Amino acid sequence: MNATQRYLLFWCVPQLRRATNFTANILKRIISVETR
Repeated sequence: MNATQRYLLFWCVPQLRRATNFTANILKRIISVETR
């Protein structure tokens, strides 16, 4: 693994985690609205 790949990996992981949390929050909101 060269420096560029390592840099991209370290940049992508937090972005993916943020996107996953964002999607999970939206799904929770939709579920809470539907179950009300």
